[in-house]
Amino acid sequence: MVAARIKLSPIGIVVIGLVVVAIIYYLSTDGGRGEFSHKYFEGEDTVSMKRLIVTAIHLAEKGGDVVRKIRLGEDLGVSLLSN
Repeated sequence: MVAARIKLSPIGIVVIGLVVVAIIYYLSTDGGRGEFSHKYFEGEDTVSMKRLIVTAIHLAEKGGDVVRKIRLGEDLGVSLLSN
C-alpha cells in the first residue's frame, strides 16, 4: 500500500497568503478606516509587578489546597465541576 501524496495547488497557496495578509492589515488598521493603530503591536497598559506576584501566589496556594483535598480523599474534584 502506497502512501497518498497531497499536491498543493499554487492558486490555493496564493489565496491563503492573501487572506493572511488581509487579516494582518485589518488588525493593524483601525477597523478598516485606513488609519494605523498600534494597539495590537504595542502595550498601552502597564501591569503592577507586585499585584501580579500577589495574584500568582494566591492562585498557587488555592490550587495547592485543591490538590491536598484530592490527595486526602476528601474531594475527588467533582465539586470543582459543579461550581
